[in-house]
Amino acid sequence: MVNEFDDFAENYRSIHDGNLKISGGDSNYFSEYKILEIKRRDGDKKIESIFDFGCGDGIPLSYFRKYFPKADLYGTDISEKSIEKAKNKNIPNSTIFLINDERDLQNIENKKFDMIFISCVFHHIDDEKKLNNILNECYRILKDSGVLYIFEHNPKNPFTRKIVKDCIFDKGVRLIKHKRLKKLVSNNNFKKISVNFTLFFPRFFLFNPLFIFEKILIKLPIGGQYYIRAKKI
Repeated sequence: MVNEFDDFAENYRSIHDGNLKISGGDSNYFSEYKILEIKRRDGDKKIESIFDFGCGDGIPLSYFRKYFPKADLYGTDISEKSIEKAKNKNIPNSTIFLINDERDLQNIENKKFDMIFISCVFHHIDDEKKLNNILNECYRILKDSGVLYIFEHNPKNPFTRKIVKDCIFDKGVRLIKHKRLKKLVSNNNFKKISVNFTLFFPRFFLFNPLFIFEKILIKLPIGGQYYIRAKKI
């Protein structure tokens, strides 16, 4: 997977935009919507440090800087070329570094972050032991009362399945069901775990009036993506 994402790093956004055309949104739109959702849930809390596990080329970190302007940002990825692109964005108060595998998380000090963000990473990891190791380390490096967000594609949504199937850097992945992911999070000591579904309507202008209803539909498991929010108690 390291070599694969290194191969796509230079053209990742243009490839992704082409793949997302069916949805009415582009890569930046879907990066920003996740941070806006987090802002809506936790924007009133004192968030001093945010860790983006699987930060890619740094676009989500740019939006974290926009909506959480006072937080120190940290990002890591297994793709060296993606890390180079993220560093070249020169995001203020950000520390971006390469990891080779989940064991490198052990080098991070205990209780360092107020928030951990993991976006569309876990469906690339088919090894349950690795997933548990990552979640266990996330629990360790999260501060008491810190919050974990995991965004993933919803395998129950047919449009999502098509987008993933047609995506060149998602070839062969197996999407992770929300119940399985919630159980993994729970098994690694996280509490107050909630699952919300998002992106029920295409992002074309015609559907804009319907977006307000998505806040009502968050428990309906047919949205294009879902996210898990959990706390360290």
